[in-house]
Parts: sequence; structure tokens; C-alpha cells
Amino acid sequence: MKKNVLFSVGAILLSTACGSAGSHEAEEPGLAQERAALYGDITRVTGDVPCPSGYVMASPEDAQAYQGAACGNLASWDIARLSGSGAMRGPGYGCNISSFEANPLGHTLCKDPSTMTFLRATGDSPCGPGKTLLTAQEASARRSEVCAKLASWDIARLEDGGTMKGPGYGCTISTWDTQGVGHALCKSLN
Repeated sequence: MKKNVLFSVGAILLSTACGSAGSHEAEEPGLAQERAALYGDITRVTGDVPCPSGYVMASPEDAQAYQGAACGNLASWDIARLSGSGAMRGPGYGCNISSFEANPLGHTLCKDPSTMTFLRATGDSPCGPGKTLLTAQEASARRSEVCAKLASWDIARLEDGGTMKGPGYGCTISTWDTQGVGHALCKSLN
């Protein structure tokens, strides 16, 4: 009996203590979609739930086509639901994509089929066609809106070598930062 109790307590401790150390774990379902979608169309929602209004579940094909962007929106050990019962695993798992996953999952990758004004993109300056980096002045003028697009510990590139740090750093903006960064804040040219 003592072994069973200790095993049960140990299993409970492991299940609560071994989750991702990222900031995403404390989010309520549906709040993560408020962050910018990578390349304008993929975002992460907490929980294995249907996507919020205005979003649709990303397909395995979407995740494959934008693998770096989609995976960059996941914490290291996330496994996110894709449409058709598919799944994408976070960077800790090598960003693998599967067409079928029977287990309930902790997250869902959703995409916004329309163009977004502000985007969170993976890499140091990957805005792509039709987009450009946000300036430090634009980020400063809309600080709370833009900062909400970043995860707690993100550091994102701005135009002319600046950066904006996520909420964990206090949403600070630097006009010049020479360090390599993991994200970029982009806007549509439209």
C-alpha cells in the first residue's frame, strides 16, 4: 500500500512539474490566439480545443509549408493539434508533423485566413514579400498591442537594428541592438 501511495504522489508530482518552463503554460484557452500569427496565418491556442472565431485549424500541409514559422510558435515540448487529427511537435521533438495523433493534446495550431496587420515571424528578419519590419517608433506608439504579439521571453527584431522584448522583460524597446534574436515584428505593406 505504501508503495502505491508513493507512486501515485510521484506520478502527480511528475505530471505537474515536468511541463514546459515556457510562459505559455499558464494561459487560459483562447488567449494565445491574441498573439500575432506567424507569417500572418498560424497561431497557437492553449488546449486541444476548436479554434476561436475568425480562425481555422491549421492543416498538416500548412504546418509543413511553414514548418519553421509554425514550430517557432510552439514551446519546446508542446504537441499541438492540426486538422484531420494531425499533430505538430515543438522544437524539443524536432518539429515533427504527423497526420494522426489519437491522444488529447495541450495545444492547437490555428490560422487566420485573412491578412493580419502585425505579425510575429520566426528568425532575425524574415518578413517576406509584402511585409516589412516595424519601426521602433511604431512599436512604441502601440506598445501594449504589439507587445501582446510576443511570448513572455521573446526578443523581436525591429527596423534599423532595434528590438522589442516581450512582457517578461517589460515590453522594452531598444533602437539599436546587435544581438541575434529569435523573432521579428513585421507589418503588411498594404
